[in-house]
Amino acid sequence: MANNPSPLPIPDDPSSGAPPPPGPKSEEYQESKAAIELIFPVVALVVVPIFVMSLWSVCAPLEDLTFQPPFVLIDYKCNILQPLIDVISQKYSLSYLWNHTLGHALSSGYWFSPTAWISYSIYIFVQFILYYILPGETVLGQSTPEGNRWKYKMNGLFASIVSLSMYIVGAYYFKLYKASIIIDNLFPLLGCAQAFGIFLTVFCYFKAWFAPSIGPETHRADVKFTNNVLADLYKGVELNPRLGFNQEFDIKTFVIVRIGMIGWA
Repeated sequence: MANNPSPLPIPDDPSSGAPPPPGPKSEEYQESKAAIELIFPVVALVVVPIFVMSLWSVCAPLEDLTFQPPFVLIDYKCNILQPLIDVISQKYSLSYLWNHTLGHALSSGYWFSPTAWISYSIYIFVQFILYYILPGETVLGQSTPEGNRWKYKMNGLFASIVSLSMYIVGAYYFKLYKASIIIDNLFPLLGCAQAFGIFLTVFCYFKAWFAPSIGPETHRADVKFTNNVLADLYKGVELNPRLGFNQEFDIKTFVIVRIGMIGWA
């Protein structure tokens, strides 16, 4: 009579002798997760701003005589892969490329353009005012993990129309600025946006510690801390950071919709 082959060990069976697969509770998984949460925020916080500025420097027109000296000294005409090809082919060294593109733009002083910083500050202030004064239906958002349902004022479309109208009237009727003010100051405006984002990130982090948004009905706050400060800064701690006497002002929605989407338009 032939011997039956022994069954293969079952991974989930402790008596089989096979090691359990990596899972959410395994030590190996937790160590990998901790390493990612430590490294990824640092890389993102450093690389993303430089990457955005580098994309701009690749698209900055060298032949534009509006700015003398020009922002960059090598005109790549928005060919975003060409700088990498030039470095790999040893046409330019990395230091030479930096000094003639993004490094040159940073050292030229355009980063600190008063026009850009004043314009960006006025834009944020105007959006804040429009949020409160324009009419709009107030609706309840989805229930959060803690059971909170926050109120939102739906007047973003009106704010977008009013903002665009103010921009056109200010440029063409009152002639307060050139219609090309945004593209003319795009590089320092990117710097303003990044500086504002860093400030708001730190502000919301400490707000979650000392003044979290507590639901008026549940009396609970949607906050989630980890043991990694950088991960908390990058991912955020509060789900819906809010301000105001009745916590009617949602910071996250304001930044995404009012500053971001209306700004893109």
